[in-house]
Amino acid sequence: MARPQNDIWFKFDPLKVVDAATLLLEKHGGRMKWLGLMKLLYIADKLTLEETGQSISGDFYVSMPFGPVMSQTYDLIRSNPAYIARNKLEDALLIWNKYIEKDEAAYEVVLRTPSNYQMLSRRELRILSQVYEEKGKSDEFELVDLTHGFPEWEDPREQGVNSLPLPISRVLTLLETSPRTEEEIESLRQEMEGQRNLEELLGD
Repeated sequence: MARPQNDIWFKFDPLKVVDAATLLLEKHGGRMKWLGLMKLLYIADKLTLEETGQSISGDFYVSMPFGPVMSQTYDLIRSNPAYIARNKLEDALLIWNKYIEKDEAAYEVVLRTPSNYQMLSRRELRILSQVYEEKGKSDEFELVDLTHGFPEWEDPREQGVNSLPLPISRVLTLLETSPRTEEEIESLRQEMEGQRNLEELLGD
């Protein structure tokens, strides 16, 4: 699914996604159900968004039957060749596969080698560790039930589809403890648009 055109756009950062995923896997003994990892990553991304107005991953979100999902991170975890090619994630998948492999039969992802976590800030490391300490012992279906209770999630099955766009602006508006105003959201959207335009101008 494509990123919503008029939403806040962060820059997807596969290096930070790998750092976050390998940190959680290392804390969990080196392997985890892929669905559970996906849920923990989303919870940490949302908490970082709430605290800082930025996300760890730079990813965009979608609502799927098993809850809200980081779209490009989901593609990396599932490693579906068609989605990888369509979303131009080949280079990101090479980075992912260096550190993490998939055990398809067990529905798990397995840590190949730890990262050095240099891409993550101290705040992001704290948030990821906090999320694991609070939620890491839950099984994947308990985490699905938890994220089904998030106010931003919509069940796509009610509209006869497998996924729905989940704008970051919607997540920010519906934050439980510090919802952002329309003015704050528009300011962030313009800030990210300006940053993206500058990066394009500089050829980044």
